[in-house]
Amino acid sequence: MKQTGTITKFFIVALLLVCAGMAQAAPPQLVDLGNGIYRDTKTGLMWQVKRSHRLSSIEEVNSYLKHLKLGGYSDWRLPTWKERWELLHVFLFDRNGNCDLKSLGSSYWTAGTEKGTRPIRLEIDCYCRDDPVTSYTSGGYVRAVRDDRKASHN
Repeated sequence: MKQTGTITKFFIVALLLVCAGMAQAAPPQLVDLGNGIYRDTKTGLMWQVKRSHRLSSIEEVNSYLKHLKLGGYSDWRLPTWKERWELLHVFLFDRNGNCDLKSLGSSYWTAGTEKGTRPIRLEIDCYCRDDPVTSYTSGGYVRAVRDDRKASHN
């Protein structure tokens, strides 16, 4: 009986090592396009690399987005809560390759929150449960996004 437990533990450890090796071998999910944009190969979203300066009102945010021309595109928008959460996961699970977004945990303007379009900070409360914590703030940055699968080149 003791030998069966040892064999089971061996297979569990071996399986974990194989899975860890497969995760490391997977290609990165974010790709640097070299023009101030990262592209998420899984979702098709394109992310602004350099965030805006801190903005205090939705009017400032709308003006910023209206005038943002990056990589030849002018159809940038605010990300939804879900899109921000998915981007955070790319970094949490080390699928970002050589792409780095400074201050990812800062407060960013976000569409589709419980309280409308607001600046929020996303954090993980417990890694074991992957519980998100949303903190609403009075101002924040814009890290614009666009969907490369739907939009046209302007």
